[in-house]
Amino acid sequence: MPAMRLALVCLAFGTLGLVGSMIGALVPALQVIYGIDFRTAMMAQWLMLVVGGGVALPVLVVMRRIGPVGTLCAALALMAAGCGALGLAVGVAPFALVLVAVAAIALGSAAVQVAGNPLAASIGSPGQGHVHLAVAQAFNALGVLIGVNLAAAMIFGHGAGAAAITTGAGRAYLVNGGMAALALGLFAINRRRLIPGGDAAHPVAIGQALTSRWAWGGAVALALYVGAEGAIGSVMIAFLHQPSVLGLNLADAGRALANLYWGGALAGRFAGSWLLTRITPARLLWLAACGAAALCVVAATMTGALAGYAALAIGVCNAIMFPTIFSLTLNRSAAPAAAVSGLLCTAIAGGALVSILVGELADRVGIAQAFVVPMLAYAVIGVFARTEPTRFTRRTNRG
Repeated sequence: MPAMRLALVCLAFGTLGLVGSMIGALVPALQVIYGIDFRTAMMAQWLMLVVGGGVALPVLVVMRRIGPVGTLCAALALMAAGCGALGLAVGVAPFALVLVAVAAIALGSAAVQVAGNPLAASIGSPGQGHVHLAVAQAFNALGVLIGVNLAAAMIFGHGAGAAAITTGAGRAYLVNGGMAALALGLFAINRRRLIPGGDAAHPVAIGQALTSRWAWGGAVALALYVGAEGAIGSVMIAFLHQPSVLGLNLADAGRALANLYWGGALAGRFAGSWLLTRITPARLLWLAACGAAALCVVAATMTGALAGYAALAIGVCNAIMFPTIFSLTLNRSAAPAAAVSGLLCTAIAGGALVSILVGELADRVGIAQAFVVPMLAYAVIGVFARTEPTRFTRRTNRG
């Protein structure tokens, strides 16, 4: 039965990755379709974070009424509806309506995170939450890999003109919406098998996490990670398209984003699930953060293939960050897991600041120089990883 529960959670996370991953291809597509700059197109990327984080608390309240399983079903339905609406609106409706559809997708994505993470952490024996979260996030990465490949082929695979890209983007999101609807059907049929336990079964108020300094530290680290990963994914196609880097056409750059950046994250998450049984989560997170920061420096200061492949390799370093930050925070905070989960998912909205800064720098000084922003984010994550939990514990107990 635990295996079936984990499989259903992985289905939800795989759909989350499939649906959310198209933002990386949508941003450069919106530039062509609507004739807008990076800063404006990046609104689609950071809106995912702002809405996703901003609704985490209301989603937690709803989850107290309908339970985590009902919340996951509602989340899948929202993602399917948002994809369908975006597929019909892009290139036809004003840019603002496209953003409304993105917001619906973001709401569903946030609900999956709020309900799914504590469920994954509660499956099986105590102390194995980081392993289960890593497995769930690995399926998230698998969904991302499929989604970005699909987006690259459908959006950029039939020409670089605005008409071809508009048609491709619409079809891509309609197909994605159909896949999300199929996942909803499978999940609804088997929902009785997903019986949560512990805090996941009895969500509590997020306010119970506000007194935990370790929870606040994890919230900052998670916001920076989500913002850095998403921002890099959103500028990657344009970065690789530059003659000074790899000079790839948009379709090939999209495939590189899918197979190397997100594919590296997928491989790293499966490998990370194994490494987390042999290396302490905090140490592995520190190594990954240091590696990502170093690769950002290379991408920002070098040119040619070295810069391009360094940027793509950041995906491998990103692989274990989300589940490790999440599980470290859950394990070391004295607050209930559901309350901490709500705080962490709310904090994701803070990642929008990273996306905004990257978009501003990309327009003003260049895409390469914009990698300085995620470099600083990864440096802070490294500090979080190296901080002894006893420091937070002592201060919390005194307070």
